[in-house]
Amino acid sequence: MTDIKQKVLRGGIARIAVLVTNMAIRVVSMVVLARLLDPHDFGLVAMVTATTGIFALFRDFGLSTATIQRESITDEQVSTLFWMNMLIAAVLCVAALATAPLLVEFYHEPRLFWITVAIAMGFLFNGASVQHTALIERHLRFGTLALLDVTNQLVGTAIGIGMAALGFGYWALVGMAIIPLATYMVGVWILAAWVPGRPRRNTGAGAMLKFGWSVTVSQLVMYFGNNSDKFLLGRYWGAQELGTYGRAMQLISLPSESLAQALGGVAFPALSRVQSDPQQFRRFFLKGYALILSTTIPVTIACGIFAADIVLVMLGEKWRDAIAIFQAASPAILIFGITRPFNWMLLAKGETRRNLQVALVQVPLMIAAIVAGLPGGGVGVAEMYSYMMLLWAIPNLLWVIRGTAITAGDLLAVIGKPLLASVLAGAAAHASIDSIDTLLENLMANPFLAEELVALLHGRSPYALARLILECSVHFGLYYLILMYALGEIAFYRDLLRTMFRRSSA
Repeated sequence: MTDIKQKVLRGGIARIAVLVTNMAIRVVSMVVLARLLDPHDFGLVAMVTATTGIFALFRDFGLSTATIQRESITDEQVSTLFWMNMLIAAVLCVAALATAPLLVEFYHEPRLFWITVAIAMGFLFNGASVQHTALIERHLRFGTLALLDVTNQLVGTAIGIGMAALGFGYWALVGMAIIPLATYMVGVWILAAWVPGRPRRNTGAGAMLKFGWSVTVSQLVMYFGNNSDKFLLGRYWGAQELGTYGRAMQLISLPSESLAQALGGVAFPALSRVQSDPQQFRRFFLKGYALILSTTIPVTIACGIFAADIVLVMLGEKWRDAIAIFQAASPAILIFGITRPFNWMLLAKGETRRNLQVALVQVPLMIAAIVAGLPGGGVGVAEMYSYMMLLWAIPNLLWVIRGTAITAGDLLAVIGKPLLASVLAGAAAHASIDSIDTLLENLMANPFLAEELVALLHGRSPYALARLILECSVHFGLYYLILMYALGEIAFYRDLLRTMFRRSSA
């Protein structure tokens, strides 16, 4: 148990470092590509990926999750799963190729044919990477995988920006999606140092295949819910509206998704190792959950309050239409950030049936909300999406913890403090906007201020960058003061830092 804690803490530090690095890389990519490409370019690629993404749900058939979650596993079982993954990858590649003419007909856009053909090739690279990645995670080698993630992110960003600068248009986004898959495949083969044997019968892989199938069905159901907005907006409003909506949603969901992915990659293997000890499982989950929420909640609330400045700074003037979508979607992203960690909690316990049941209830609600908001375009969809998620949050949370060692009181304690601190800090930051504007106006009028600094702070929209820096400083400064001292959370973080230092020293 001590060894697991040590590896999890070190892996958590590595993952957080990678999270910060990858987010910085993605932000740079987003800012640069938003200025080099048009919303129509993003919309074209989104039309394809919304469909091929369905096939992507089957790319590992849940077999990587099965490899990680299983308490013990043999080389023969992993080899058999590897060849299953390769067969699935080949089938998915052919299936994606077959959709190319259908997409052209559905969207009345001939350019989608070759975009689909190119993206279909990525399934083969994915299939060859699944079990090697799972073995690295199973052995809790998070630092090793983290280094590869950063390298791959840099490769993808360099390819995308380079192709966009050379005038390749939407092909820059295609290259950015496909080429890093090949480099990642090479990387995990080297790092895992494992060569698969031939597939064998009667290895017990059948039970793992059943587990993986349950995971895949849940992912498929959720995918339809999460992407029905893109299907419908693209069909009824076209590439321009879809491109604006998609970029706004990507920007606002970036912080919470990145953090959940980073820490979830550590938490799921760790929780799988202690699944037979309910109290240890509860402690592991609640501490990780508290750490995730203490970051995702204030970031998402800040996005809702400072939407205009964030969009103008990150995407530029031509994306002004994304501001209203960005702001309207912030409540939905907040609820997703609160509920998403329970997905890997259920999977670590082997509760695939309940995970699927939750998805089967949630997705029809999501689709109904999207259809109701469709007449209002991207803004209408985002608003109705948020209303639905707010109503669904409490029933969802109570359902997923039923029968576990985690209680409603645990959830109230973990969620309540960062939510209260963030709301209070956000209200104070919003109230200070007029004072910030006055300060900036006086600052810009200073004749001794360098012209270069004025241009940087002023930007293409009045004071957008300077306002955003000051707004976020007020918001996050007050948030951590309230959380740590007024709500008494400083002891938790002090203990966490002591544990990290002690384990790292060991």
